Amino acid sequence: APPPSANGTAAAAHFCAPLAADDYLSVVVESSGEFVGVIATALTIDCLGRKPTMALEFVVTGAAIALLTVPGIGQVLETVFVFVARAFATGVFQAVYVATPEAFPTVVVVVVL
Repeated sequence: APPPSANGTAAAAHFCAPLAADDYLSVVVESSGEFVGVIATALTIDCLGRKPTMALEFVVTGAAIALLTVPGIGQVLETVFVFVARAFATGVFQAVYVATPEAFPTVVVVVVL
């Protein structure tokens, strides 16, 4: 039951359940997706090209986020989808950092940087 507030009524809106060990493990696994995304992008960006890599990563990120909206997927699948979303979203940002300077003339890049 939620703890009572100062005026004696239940403070349901301010009640938080304590996190279990599985919750912390999920956060560690989900966060490690960022390392995987950087490595996967580094290995594939030269093979596929800059724009196709970014397009693929945007699509996979969107699909993983969309799958998170499915009700009752469970903690394991939720962790997998967040891992995939974080991996590919991080990969997109890395690909953008590589592709952006190539989109502008050298003079513009030198002045901006």
